[in-house]
Amino acid sequence: MSTTNIVEALAADGDTTAVQVEGGQYLIAVNGSFGGGTMQLKANVGVCSGVPITGAAYTAEGAEVVWLPPCTVFFSMSGSTTPVVNAAISELSTKLER
Repeated sequence: MSTTNIVEALAADGDTTAVQVEGGQYLIAVNGSFGGGTMQLKANVGVCSGVPITGAAYTAEGAEVVWLPPCTVFFSMSGSTTPVVNAAISELSTKLER
């Protein structure tokens, strides 16, 4: 099990650094000042980049459990003014084996 932290002070709008996830069930947690904006977890999967993850959009502090494929993920802030948001991604279970 591993935890990947994405901690950045974003300007009005922007993206965090993308991190690799192995796939499986993950806890996504965010806190901080959202500056009136929305922070959305997005994934780069194959040729599809910046795909919004359903159930992982935040306008205030919160946490969700999501299933992710092996991919890179990042948070994207939009509609905000001077946000400072912390985000953590923690693996809860390993990927499904076939």
